[in-house]
Order: sequence, then structure tokens, then C-alpha cells
Amino acid sequence: MTVGRSTVLGAAIAALLGSLAVWIVSAVSPLMRDEVGLTEERLGLAVSVYFAVSALVSWLGGGLSDRIGARRTLTLGAACSVAAVLAIALLAHSWIHIVLLLGVAGVGSAVIQPATNHAIVRGVRLSRHGLALGLKQASVPAATLLAGVSVPLLAVTFGWRWAFVLPAVVGLGFLPLRRHLPDGRRPKARLGDASADGGGVGLPLLVLAVAGGVGVGAISAATAFLVPYLVASGSTESTAGWILALASLAGVTMRVLSGWRADTLGTSSIPAIVTLLAVGSLGAAGLATEGGLVVLALAAMLMVGAGWGWNGLLVLTIVRAFPHTPGLATGISQVGIRGGGAIGPSVFGLVAGGAGYTAGWTMVGAALAVAAVLMWVGGRLLPDPSAAPVPGAPDHA
Repeated sequence: MTVGRSTVLGAAIAALLGSLAVWIVSAVSPLMRDEVGLTEERLGLAVSVYFAVSALVSWLGGGLSDRIGARRTLTLGAACSVAAVLAIALLAHSWIHIVLLLGVAGVGSAVIQPATNHAIVRGVRLSRHGLALGLKQASVPAATLLAGVSVPLLAVTFGWRWAFVLPAVVGLGFLPLRRHLPDGRRPKARLGDASADGGGVGLPLLVLAVAGGVGVGAISAATAFLVPYLVASGSTESTAGWILALASLAGVTMRVLSGWRADTLGTSSIPAIVTLLAVGSLGAAGLATEGGLVVLALAAMLMVGAGWGWNGLLVLTIVRAFPHTPGLATGISQVGIRGGGAIGPSVFGLVAGGAGYTAGWTMVGAALAVAAVLMWVGGRLLPDPSAAPVPGAPDHA
């Protein structure tokens, strides 16, 4: 296996590990309700705590990756993530335990995400960054896919705690790949050195972070509540889990294809991001219609496939604009993105619990449309990425 491929695989597995805890909790929440009292409002709080902790730690996590290297940072994040999921499986007996342990999982995810971007920028050929980041970012919908599959295959059959075996297995898979990850330490790098032209750093990164936060807040809430909504609409837990898996597969496919296409075109990814967010809003509108099972499944695939298919393109846009400190730049953007993830599920839980799911899906569709507009504005403010090469990027695939 070449350095580039092993780097992508290691980064993808680490990112998958950092995302599994929150989505497995969301998927199996109907089965946890009686035992730990995890209502819609409490589920929203738990998911929000995960993202809130991630938002608070992301800036530090990104800087940590630049200072001590991607390999060490990813190892720390992976250990934190495994500890959190094992504690949920073995020790959680109240919804409060779930909230607290998802906060621990949020720390692991916040450390992992910018470090995976750093590893890919340093370990993969520049002309393959789009595909590599698309494959790595596909780990997030892949996590929801595995979470969905875990419902009928593990949680329904053996009990909800057995669904958390998956993250432990993924953690074991990360160990042999750790040594293939690049180091890439730049202890004295500053964000002021990050942009290709040396200026205009703050405003475009801020706008993109806010746009990403609005989009991720909407889609993370939608994904977290998709299974509970389908169950409340009359589907079985198993059917709802399979629909989540199909929708997640659409998200995986879109992230990989969009990254590959970005490498092929070599142009700005902002128009594609705007288009995907707009299409995702249409999928949310489809869920708001409360149609039959087939309509709901197709709407979910459209919402998650397009509405969550743009994240890899956003990371690509940021690392191209800020090539000298990819860990720190993407870590800063994650503050806004994870902040949106913290707000979205709690708001959705309150809206769905009070006004019903139709109001919740309408809110999701509107938020995705707003995110599309903000992405367009942020894209126009970005520095020219062609002014500076990526330091340390290899010439091989």
C-alpha cells in the first residue's frame, strides 16, 4: 500500500471512530428510552453536548495537530473515543450518563477531525486532495450508516448496548494503520501564515465557519432524529434503521464523488457546495410532507445525500486557501461547524417535541437554504489558493 493510500485509510478510520458514538446513540435511542429515559428533548441535549464540547476543543485540537504532529494527535483522539463508547456500553444507566459520555466523545472527535485533514495535506499528492478528503469525510455518513445497520443487526437482536461493539472494532482497526500516518509538525506555524496570500484570513474563515455551522446544525439534527421520527410515523425500529443506512450511503457516495470531481475540474468548490445545500433543503421539505414510507425514504436519501455531501468540499476549500496550517485553519472552522451541531439538535428536539416533526423538518430545510447563501458569500471572500504551494505534500499518490 502506498503512503498516500495508507494515509487516507488511516485518517478515514480515525474520523469514523470519532463520529460513531453520537450516531449510534441517536439510532438506538428508541430502544434506550425505557431503560435510561432518553426522550426526544434529552436526545437533542445529548447530541448538542457532543457538538458543543467539540466546538470548544476544536481550535485547540487543530493547533495541537500542527504542534505535535498528526500521528500523535490522532492516537490521542482515538483513545478518547474508544474510552467514551466502552463507558456508554458498560456504565450508562441514566440519560445523564449518556449526556456526559457523549461530551467525552466530543473531545475525541474535536481532536481527530483537524488532525485527519492535516495528515491528508501532508501525506497525499496535491492533485488528489479532493478525492482523499472526500473519502475521509465520507466516514461521517459512514458512521450513521453503521449506526443504522447496528439497529436491526445488533440492538434489536441482542440489546442496545451491543451496538457499541462497532466502535471498539473500528478502534482495533486503527492501530496497525497508525504508523503509516505522517508527522508533519510545524510547532511555530501561525494562522497569519496560513492563507495563500498572507492576508484576509479572518473574515472569509469566519463566514465559512458560520455557514458550515448552520448547515451542520440542520443536518446533524435531521440525522439524529430520523430514526425516532420514522418510528413515531409507524415504522419498526429495524425499518427505520435500514432507511438511515440508505440515506447515509447516499451521503458517503456524494462525498466521494464530489471530491473526485473537484480534483478533475480543479476549480472552486463553492458552487458545488451551494448546490448541494440547496438540494438538501428540498429533501427536508419532502420529509415535512409526511408522505408514505417510500416518499420518506427517498426524501431522507436526498436530504442526507446532498445536505451532508458537501463537507469534504468545504475542507478542501479551506486547506487550499490556508495550506501552511491546515490543522489550525480547519480546527478554527470546526468551532463554527461544531457550534452549529451543538445548537441544531437541541432546537430540533424542542420544536419536534412542542410543535411536531413537520415544523422541525421545515426548520431544517430553511437552515440549509440559509447555509447555501452564506457559503456563496464566504467563497467570494477567500484568498487565491494558487499563490502558495502546500508544504510537505508528496509527489506520489
